[in-house]
Amino acid sequence: MKIAICGAGLVGSYLYRRLSRAGFEHITVFEKYISRQTRCGINPCAWGASIGFKELIEDADLDPGRYILQTFTSMVINDMKLPAEAMVIDKPKLITDLLNGAQVLYSPVITSEFDRIIDATGFARAFLPAVSGKDVISSCVQYRVSSSETSELGIDVSNLGYAWRFPLSHNEYHIGAGSVIIPPGLMLEKLGWLGNSTQICACTGRIRLTAPHFSLPFVEIANGSCPVWGVGEAIGCVAPLIGEGIIPGLKSARLLMANWDEPQAYQRAILKEYSRMKDERAVVDKAVQGKRIGLFDVRALKNSTRRFRINLTHKQGLSLLRSITRVG
Repeated sequence: MKIAICGAGLVGSYLYRRLSRAGFEHITVFEKYISRQTRCGINPCAWGASIGFKELIEDADLDPGRYILQTFTSMVINDMKLPAEAMVIDKPKLITDLLNGAQVLYSPVITSEFDRIIDATGFARAFLPAVSGKDVISSCVQYRVSSSETSELGIDVSNLGYAWRFPLSHNEYHIGAGSVIIPPGLMLEKLGWLGNSTQICACTGRIRLTAPHFSLPFVEIANGSCPVWGVGEAIGCVAPLIGEGIIPGLKSARLLMANWDEPQAYQRAILKEYSRMKDERAVVDKAVQGKRIGLFDVRALKNSTRRFRINLTHKQGLSLLRSITRVG
């Protein structure tokens, strides 16, 4: 079988490694740009990961410890310091190692030359049809900075989005923000997180927060055309409320392999695995429509933050949701 993996980001690279280790020999990876417009060479990302990272990387026969820059036992969310389990990874290094031995082409994909196309193009969703539901897109901005001041891992939620401050080392940070309703740079200006720091690089991007249930179809099989199977952000595998995409994306690749020749089973597996994202999306829709936040919405947020071993009380969850829906 000749396979084209379109998108050499983390999920596409991970799938390449898993498939090649499983015995698939004719795999070509396609990437749009020879050099992305970022210093690190990849799409904008805070490099934060939740529980499950180590297991997934071990499944690819790599040592996860090689890629973990920092681990955290707490994070500050809207001035609340909460126990948590989180990490920051060296995403560019991981992608490089996952692609070791891969044939990566920077040219158009001639689909007729392949037996299967994997759409791992993220936000672009370049090979699958348009999503079935209303697309929810967040604009993002991120800076890599150095600072002599020490700061904890921090999150601040507002404006149907959030700002982040992720320590990369003892004096470097990723500081960024994303929102579906206002320019994210305004969020950072208000917080003042970039003060007393030196900019190393900056980037912008967009993230699909649509959720899998509104990102169908995951597979397109048309008569006479090469079958297209989506994975990762292309099929909505990013948490709408907290923006987590690394672990959901990697898990979607694992589910694709487990249901390799069964498109309906693959769809069911994705929808089951990420049923919580449907609930999160409902909260986003309610906030956009100006509807009142209730108990169901708090429960959806609490279920999502448990991915980082954060156990919010009802009062804390309600406070954060009110902040998320606050504009200005």
